[in-house]
Amino acid sequence: MSDEQIKSMMDSYFIKSRIVDFAGPIVFMAAVIFISSILLSSPSEINKFIFIFVYLIANAILFYSVNKIKLKLIAPINAVLEDDCDFESYKKLIKYGYQEYYDVNIIRKIMIHAYIRICDLDKDSEKIKELMNDNVFIRFNKRNKIYLNYLDLIIAWHEKNELKFSVSYQCLIDKIRKKRGSKFEKLKKELDFLYFAYDGDYKQALDILNDTKLETNISQVLIAFNKGLSLNKLERNDEAIEQLNYVIENGNTLPQVERAKKLLLEISE
Repeated sequence: MSDEQIKSMMDSYFIKSRIVDFAGPIVFMAAVIFISSILLSSPSEINKFIFIFVYLIANAILFYSVNKIKLKLIAPINAVLEDDCDFESYKKLIKYGYQEYYDVNIIRKIMIHAYIRICDLDKDSEKIKELMNDNVFIRFNKRNKIYLNYLDLIIAWHEKNELKFSVSYQCLIDKIRKKRGSKFEKLKKELDFLYFAYDGDYKQALDILNDTKLETNISQVLIAFNKGLSLNKLERNDEAIEQLNYVIENGNTLPQVERAKKLLLEISE
């Protein structure tokens, strides 16, 4: 993507997001005023109760709708990474958004989380630490300890800190056991892969990868890379080469492409 395309995409997202932020409360207040004019025109206990009930429901619908719209607005930006695997363009998008719109609270939260993902893919644990000290990130995640523990685990993984890795892994597993939903199941599989790979049990790690649901192009590439790594450790090099070639052919500008090329050279030597 050109610099002009990057600027245009991020500016468009910002403008539309601000319109949603501005228009949502106006629509909500208009609906509340309309309903109150009907219900409270003839005051009664039952009408007051209905008004409070409708107000709470409308508030919940507004919150849900605004967030759903914002997810749709951010989708084209996420697709650059998720579907196109264009890591370099995605980095430029997030860097531009982070620099230009850091003063906008909701934009900053999104950019910080995107930066964390970039640092994880790029194995930049120092940048993750820096962002984890951002006040907005801390406030946004103070009740979401799972996310913070996950980042501690990633840092420990990259730095090969065995004690920190074990403690972070156990904290996460204990918390995930109390949760429900597909995103937590997906996270548990990712944690289990990291655990077995860290422990050198690549057979178990490979079993987890084979049982992982692939939803996006980037997930297919990342799983293929981890399979190639695991198969190589198990000395199943023909299968490893097949997986690594898939990464090279489909990974676009992901850092895993260069790592796959390097691993292929090591296998061929």
